Amino acid sequence: MITLDAGSLISSLSTGDYTITRTAIGTYGAPAGTGGVAIPGATSIIAINAAIYQASGRDLERLPEARRSISTIKIFTTTLLYTGAQAGQGGAQGSLQADTISYNGVTHELQTVGTWPGADGFYECLAQAVG
Repeated sequence: MITLDAGSLISSLSTGDYTITRTAIGTYGAPAGTGGVAIPGATSIIAINAAIYQASGRDLERLPEARRSISTIKIFTTTLLYTGAQAGQGGAQGSLQADTISYNGVTHELQTVGTWPGADGFYECLAQAVG
């Protein structure tokens, strides 16, 4: 059986070190003086090593049709990234917004995160330009 060393593979194909911004879901102003205004969630910065490439046409087919014309990148990394989830969905993602990554001066938001069968700790992600 062939075993895949995901860390070595990512390292050999790496296009660099990148910064992920992870933001908790915000709340609405219950504290006195906020008047029901949204309060942003806490933000944390995570450094990752990744291989980033332009997404292919086949990759775009995994996204909803209305999103296929947005600039999309494909990320290979050994760091688990989050797409976020609706509040109350449970798990770690239930309390987070989608991770964002800055690539070539453009902020991209994670849309999909998948693992490869038999390759624990190896993630393939799609992210799209925002803003």
